[in-house]
Amino acid sequence: MERGSALSKGERRPGGAPRVPSLAWVRLKPRPDSLPALTGLRFVAAFAVFVEHSREVFDLPYPSLKMLGGVAVSFFFVLSGFILTYVYGAELERRDIPRFWLARWARIWPLHIACLLAAILLAPHHNFPTDAEGWRRLATHVALLQTWSTDPGWTLAFNGPAWSISVELFFYLSFPLLARLSNRRFAAALAAILASTLAIVALGEAWMTGDAERSKLLRHLLRFLPWMRLLEFTTGLAAARIFLTGWGASVFRRGIWVHLSLELCAVLSVALAWYLLGPAGGLHPVVNLGQHVAWAVYLQAGAGFAPAFAVVVWILARSRGALSRLLSTQLLVWLGETSFALYLIHRPVLTSIQERYASLDLPWQTPALSALVLSLAAAGLLHSLVEAPCRQWILSIGRKRTAATSPAPRAWRWLATLAASLVLTTWNLERIRDTELRDSVSRAVAECPGELNGATFESEGTLLGVSLRRDESRLTIDVAWKPEPTASREPFFHLCGPDGAIVGHPRATLASFDDPVRGKLRLATVIVTARQLETCSSLGFGFYSPELKATRVDRGPRSMGEHRLDLAKAPFEAKK
Repeated sequence: MERGSALSKGERRPGGAPRVPSLAWVRLKPRPDSLPALTGLRFVAAFAVFVEHSREVFDLPYPSLKMLGGVAVSFFFVLSGFILTYVYGAELERRDIPRFWLARWARIWPLHIACLLAAILLAPHHNFPTDAEGWRRLATHVALLQTWSTDPGWTLAFNGPAWSISVELFFYLSFPLLARLSNRRFAAALAAILASTLAIVALGEAWMTGDAERSKLLRHLLRFLPWMRLLEFTTGLAAARIFLTGWGASVFRRGIWVHLSLELCAVLSVALAWYLLGPAGGLHPVVNLGQHVAWAVYLQAGAGFAPAFAVVVWILARSRGALSRLLSTQLLVWLGETSFALYLIHRPVLTSIQERYASLDLPWQTPALSALVLSLAAAGLLHSLVEAPCRQWILSIGRKRTAATSPAPRAWRWLATLAASLVLTTWNLERIRDTELRDSVSRAVAECPGELNGATFESEGTLLGVSLRRDESRLTIDVAWKPEPTASREPFFHLCGPDGAIVGHPRATLASFDDPVRGKLRLATVIVTARQLETCSSLGFGFYSPELKATRVDRGPRSMGEHRLDLAKAPFEAKK
């Protein structure tokens, strides 16, 4: 995804009066950054995506943030069109197009691959391909073609946020055609894109009526199909064309209060769009979007925010008011430079923390803040050690090689600080995890019903304890046991109805650790929602593998031919 001020090193437009630049930039000579406020704004948008995904992972009670990440992605699409036009202008010659595509590919693909590998390695249970379809899915993600699928599970597999990079690739392929158009032809192309997308939405609204499968398909296409997001990109192109003409520049020479007023207008335009289209909105009082699902999905996915974002980018690109100066500070500019890496790595970090720590009884602030620190540190390292070096190496292919320059001592010290932050934060999380696991085992031993105490599973282990925690929305079950050296099966949980039939298999979160007193222990934690409990009369636990089948239980309540231990029966009155 274009992280503009795309004006990263080697992509800078020289300062001076606005004009349509030539394509001398294609040689990638370093130039000073002339849009620092937009660089800082990149971090704000990437952080918004992190906040929404954190809300999902840690189940935070803030429904008003539901659309925050999707809206931020729309901002990136608009900013991408603006920055590419600002850097390249309207004089992209045909002979320069291959070099342009190489530069864009070098910017996004190496970091995408690094974060894709991180997503697989940090959460192999979810992401590692195990069959032919899984490998085909991985191949489409490597090639950045996943958004052309009609299956949400395919598009968002592995590292979900990378879908927008796939859309950006389509934008990069389209940009030379759009950039070479005259203003009149560009206006006609913009009108054609607008008309075609609105026609698709209108036809889709009628096509999906009353059909759940069609509704699901259309929602997916309106959010992820690259053509349906092209209007946001071309809105950025249009704003940049106007910007480069110098239109409105004289207004900014009338004093600081004009800058402040225009920045306030930019903020208010986004606030108005959020009021009309946000989670509590619905184009009130004009039309109720709840009755027009296709229009709601299309506008809330980003198209409805594109005009406001174009205003923000246009104003902050020229303004020197308080907001622009804040966004141009050294810290925010650096964070903006690493925002692409933050955008791509934060989801694997969140997934890894969810896999390892979600079952612990921790306040959400602890894992959320740890995830932020880990994501920022990882983003800084990836930007410095993967994104920038790989890009420079790819663009140097076929050119006269120059002597390699090593990072300055200050840069190495900064990288060491980021690496230390990763290590210390991970160590602190592991320390908290070990403490919580020991507490969970102690609680399970203390609360274990007498009839379950000491139950053993054939060749698998001895039960140490069971504890149940109940609140209004869910029942959390902890099962602790001491495994045998020959243990080879995976634990499972069964939800059974009144007739004994299995009605569900809630997935368990597993943890292994060494206890100073008891030695090697395992803990399985499962969360059963209140809705699942409505049809459930008992909870069972056992061990199973496709090759070895189920174990047998030698004492305690039994079911399934003595292969499952009944942990609890309705009404599940556990401690609250």
